[in-house]
Amino acid sequence: MVAMELTEKELRDRGIRRSPEAIAEEARRLVFYVISEMPTGRWAADPGREFAEEEIVALKEGGLDLSVREAGPDPLARTAAKYVALPASSSRAVKRYPE
Repeated sequence: MVAMELTEKELRDRGIRRSPEAIAEEARRLVFYVISEMPTGRWAADPGREFAEEEIVALKEGGLDLSVREAGPDPLARTAAKYVALPASSSRAVKRYPE
């Protein structure tokens, strides 16, 4: 994962009068809000059972994998963890390389 960084000067040059740390904190709050508003309980272990036969054919032709899913790491939780780490890593990068 590549961390993006903008210095305070680069932010000011774009008309943004907030610190990189404040932006990172707001990004963390946004990620938390988005994840907390996501629907729960709709993840099917056997997604093929959710569709009619003609829908299954169309979805498979479109490249969707409808195979039975084994229990394992939650892909939603893994994705959420990656997005929460983005602002944190970009904030650290800014602190390491100040102007």
